[in-house]
Order: sequence, then structure tokens, then C-alpha cells
Amino acid sequence: MPIRYFMKAKDLITFRRNDYIDDIRETMAQKRYRDFPIMDLNGRYYGMISRRSLLGARKKQLVLVDHNEIMQKTDYSLPDSLGILMTFKYDNVNLMDFDRFDELHDIGYNRTIQLMDSIKARISRRINYRQLELKRIAYKKNMPELRFREISITGGNEQQKKYIRKEFHSSDHEIFSLEDLRKGYFRLMSDNMISEIIPHAVYNKVDTTFTLHLKVKIEDDLSLRVGGNVGSNGANQIYVGATYHNLNNFSKEVSLDGQLGQIYNNLQIAGRIDFPTHIPTSFRLVGSISSFDYFKQEKLFSKGNSPVFNKKKENFVKLLVSMPFLTP
Repeated sequence: MPIRYFMKAKDLITFRRNDYIDDIRETMAQKRYRDFPIMDLNGRYYGMISRRSLLGARKKQLVLVDHNEIMQKTDYSLPDSLGILMTFKYDNVNLMDFDRFDELHDIGYNRTIQLMDSIKARISRRINYRQLELKRIAYKKNMPELRFREISITGGNEQQKKYIRKEFHSSDHEIFSLEDLRKGYFRLMSDNMISEIIPHAVYNKVDTTFTLHLKVKIEDDLSLRVGGNVGSNGANQIYVGATYHNLNNFSKEVSLDGQLGQIYNNLQIAGRIDFPTHIPTSFRLVGSISSFDYFKQEKLFSKGNSPVFNKKKENFVKLLVSMPFLTP
């Protein structure tokens, strides 16, 4: 079967080449995709960025931010000694005219090109690209190895913080590597109980290690779901579900799902517990009661007044044990 039947072509989550890491980090953390496409200024595909790439990225040292909210009055005045202020006049542009992005982008680009001579005149120092590249190489060689010892966590209670720390090292003050950080990060992000983790490393000159700062957002303990299906053929269905999460010394989850309809009825109870051991282990217990009754919808499965095979019941209890068998 051609790949076009499985690929996604609409409503893609993309970033542009000049987007900052801190700006896209939150979006990537909220989505479950591993990779995101990068587009150039013309909207053409340029490359990919993955979640793993963010872990090795260094935080920028200088940030210039302009918070311009819809109802906030902003002062854009700028002394000439501090730089060049470029202003643009848009007479017929509304707040929701997102489809005119390319047109507005070109206006800003062309205006910048017109002022390029004035911008270059303000540059007091220039350096050869090759010299700059050599300086960058020398700087990277002098960078310390990414080794972590202490972990500081913002968000969650003390037991939850203890659980998170165990995903990176088995004992406090134990040194772990960047690869250990990646593994622990993705193990935690694959859990339904944690919706966001933003890591930040701070260097300690005393012991030449890094302190790992984690900003963690824990999901709500209880979530409810309601759904259904309405059809003209009588195959109507109602769905109700609830899930309770609990993250303390262990990660625990209990879910209840029920479906009620003319043909199919089901009640399922499931529970899962994850142990943050050296080899992560998960146990999941599932119990289900189901019944099918096709004869209620129509009599295609009947012969005279005696139904053929049109009813079925299915009850089971399963215990599932999961662990990464390729862990070195």
C-alpha cells in the first residue's frame, strides 16, 4: 500500500529557521511527535529538528523580548544612539489575517534591505569568517564534558521529585552522563502523568560537573472522558471513561471505561504501576466484560424465528509485564 495512505499532509506543526529554541521548546514538549519539520522563509522544507536536539542545545546568553499583547499599549520610541527603529504602516490588515503572512513578511524584508546601508554603517568591527570559525572550534574544545551530579526540580511534591530523580541516577550525588539524561528524559515524557519537562544545565566550577535544573509540569490526577456514536442504522453507542493518575514513590494509574449500546456493551477496568528500578519495569492488570448482540439491530443473522449465531460474550483478565529487553 502506498505511503500516502498513512502520511499526514494537513495541519502540520512546523518551525522556521530563525525561530529560537526557547520559543519552540514548549510547543515540542506538548506534542508527542519525535521530529518536527523546519521551513525556510519561503515556506519550503529545509530540515528536521528532534526532541533529542533540544537536550544538547545551550541556552542563549542575551534575550531581547518585546511583549506586545492585544490590549497593551506599547512604547516603541528608540533613541538614535541605540539603534535604528523600523516602522511599517499597515492600513488594511486585521488581527486574524494569518493568510497574508507572506505579503507582510515581504514588506518587512524589503524595508530592511532599503536600510541595509545605514545598518552596516553602525557596525564598528568586522571579523573574517574563517577566524570566527577557528574561535568557535577552540571554544567548543574547551567546553567541559556534560556530566551531571545534582538535580534541582521545580514542580511536584517531594515524593514525585524523588521518583523523577531515580530516572536519572539510582543514588543521590551519583554522576550521570548526557546519554543517561536523554534516556531518563524520554522515559518520563512517555508517562501520561508528566506533560512537560524543561531541562537547564548550570556549570559548577568546583567539581567540574553540571547541576541539572528541571521544570516539571504534572498532569491532573483525575481525567474524565465522554463520547458516543449516533447513526441512522440504530448502531448507537455511548462511551464514558475515567482515569486516575498518582505519581509518588511509584507511578500508578487506574482507568475505568464503559460502552453502552444496542449491539455492543463493555466494561473494562485497568491498573498499571511503574517501578523506577535500574531496569524500568511496568505491571498492568486488565479486566474486561463484553457482550455482542447483532440480532437487536436487524434480522440478517436469523433463519425463520430461530437466530443463527448472533450473540457473543467475552470476559477476560490479563496481566502484562513490560521491560526494555535491549537495555545494556
